[in-house]
Amino acid sequence: VCASLIVYFIALMFALPAGIFAFIKLVKPGSPEDGNSIIFLAVFLISSFCASLVYTIQYVFYGFHFFSLEEKKEGKGLMERINEIGITQSNDVTQQY
Repeated sequence: VCASLIVYFIALMFALPAGIFAFIKLVKPGSPEDGNSIIFLAVFLISSFCASLVYTIQYVFYGFHFFSLEEKKEGKGLMERINEIGITQSNDVTQQY
């Protein structure tokens, strides 16, 4: 819950400039040609990209939390699982055939 709130507020900080810029354009209408300015699109693109990038951090927190709980339950750490990658067990292979 704490990680989700932290990520939400960080993403909100990245999206805030785009929201302020959109509010200014809403309050102060200009000419129709001014509606799709390059600056307007660039601010929205950068803000939305950074906010989306921050949300990926949330999934990293979820992964660490999951493996921490699994290590407590099963007693097998993440490094042990990583070290098992590529090791073949002959007993398992012969039993499958």
